[in-house]
Amino acid sequence: MADLKDAKVGAQVGTTSLEATEQLGLSSDPLVYDDTSKAAQALQNGQVDAIIADVPTAFYLVSAELDGATLVGQFEPRTGESEEFGLLLDKDSPLTPCVSAAVDALADDGTLEKLQTQWLSTEVDVPELSQS
Repeated sequence: MADLKDAKVGAQVGTTSLEATEQLGLSSDPLVYDDTSKAAQALQNGQVDAIIADVPTAFYLVSAELDGATLVGQFEPRTGESEEFGLLLDKDSPLTPCVSAAVDALADDGTLEKLQTQWLSTEVDVPELSQS
């Protein structure tokens, strides 16, 4: 992580990825983007040296969107708790009951856990970065 001290680092506004930049001890403030796609584009354009994104998004960016990019590591959450993913709908959306029922059914029959293990596994081969 010491190699990142003088790097130009980007992250999405309002995310734990942006909060994680504090762990880097950067010599300058990170560049902040409206969304991770814009941060990724800045990396592709050479405007930043690195971006920070959640691991599933980083896997996608490296495999599908960024030429020559490498996923170098992950941070342990400062709270010791992992993030969770969710679905967002408009307030009072008529789809909310259907989506809730579908997610509940996927959780009840074990499908959600199987998908999590397959696609969001905590056992991914990405080293954990630390200050030591």
